[in-house]
Amino acid sequence: MGILPLGTFNYVARSLDLPMDIPTAAKVILDGHTMPLRIGTVNDSMFLNNASMGAYPAILEAREDIYRRWGRSQIAAYWAVIKTLVTARRPMRLRLTVDGESRDIRSPLVFIVNNAYQLEQMKLEGANKITAGEMALFIAPDTTRFGMIRHAVAVALGRAAAEQDFELLGGKEIDLENTDRPARSKRTIAKDGERERLRGPFRFRLVMNALRVLVPAERVTQVR
Repeated sequence: MGILPLGTFNYVARSLDLPMDIPTAAKVILDGHTMPLRIGTVNDSMFLNNASMGAYPAILEAREDIYRRWGRSQIAAYWAVIKTLVTARRPMRLRLTVDGESRDIRSPLVFIVNNAYQLEQMKLEGANKITAGEMALFIAPDTTRFGMIRHAVAVALGRAAAEQDFELLGGKEIDLENTDRPARSKRTIAKDGERERLRGPFRFRLVMNALRVLVPAERVTQVR
């Protein structure tokens, strides 16, 4: 797979040391070498950077509506976060199983990350989980609407801390099952910024060496 950096944040391209200008990125496709790329899947649907359930898919929906009305801007993006959290519904109730160990959780947001570079850019812990061959799992605390906004601000400012603003776990196999509704009910899942309705239970898997991607000839590290 050759990559041209045409997205908003370009986390995949940047994590692979790809140039941000299109002519030079195209030259990498012609002259670079290939390296294996791990992916994540949820119910066999692929994602490269992250997938989430709960508040974040709702934030994406609100952001798209605000963008249509007022155009794209950082202020519009932040307003989408506040608008969603102020009007947030009750937290999800889920049965969480990580690499065979199960427990019940109540949370407004579950976020699964497969890109150490993105975590480093967001100044979040968890890159060590990815380096160790796992996915990083973030579970937002069950709190009030004001508490959710406070945690969101901490993430935005790069000041979020494990056990205070989120619970951090690592795993290769992460299963989430509805307990506040029928097990096979659908939920909206966000994958790399795109939303999709999937039917539970939700099975997140890490698949090593699933793709081969063209990268600059000088890149040697395998973890992104």
